[in-house]
Amino acid sequence: MINIILIGPQGCGKGTQAQAILKKYGLVYVEAGAMIRQQTLLHDKKSSILNHLVNQEGVLIPDGIIMDIVCDKIEETPSPQGYLFDGFPRSVEQYVSLKEYLAEKQIKLDAGIYIYISDEEAVKRLGGRRVCSLCKKSYSLFLEPGRTACDCGGALIKRVDDEPEAIRQRLNEFHSRTAPILKLMQEDKILLEINGEQSIEQISSDIQNNLDSVTPLPNPVKE
Repeated sequence: MINIILIGPQGCGKGTQAQAILKKYGLVYVEAGAMIRQQTLLHDKKSSILNHLVNQEGVLIPDGIIMDIVCDKIEETPSPQGYLFDGFPRSVEQYVSLKEYLAEKQIKLDAGIYIYISDEEAVKRLGGRRVCSLCKKSYSLFLEPGRTACDCGGALIKRVDDEPEAIRQRLNEFHSRTAPILKLMQEDKILLEINGEQSIEQISSDIQNNLDSVTPLPNPVKE
């Protein structure tokens, strides 16, 4: 079993690298953003609170609610291979809570992969992100400069939060709220730092080479 936290600023390519890790090792994907969106579709008290919060610009979802969602995911999908955490934890408090919860289940964190890029690079990449107006699939004009429409035929639009000022606000939040986790990961001797301003292939190779030093690794998933 191996348990990994994938961390980095917006635009660093976590989603792409997460898929490569999941494909190779068959880990359960604990992606906070997707789970929150899924929770908002349910008709219960928690979904009502989340809908209220996510529709208020600048309001952070309380740590306790996010932790409950993550714990529910782990309880519902026990994995002998391990877990890949993406978009969580986003604060020191969340990191400490996750460690304590996993310790109670006799599970330890083995690697914290930090994909780093400059703020300027993040603004450039996110400024080129487009979302399908129909299916909401995300595309990068940074990677596909010639793309004009979604595979489903929908028009590509730019999200309001991908405007430069909004991007910088999110980056400031990452530096002030999330980046302090890196010091704790370093103290826990699990921090693996990866240069995100390389090709996708080189980043994947660097991640794999670093994970090779982490034991015990799960068996790769057979094709």
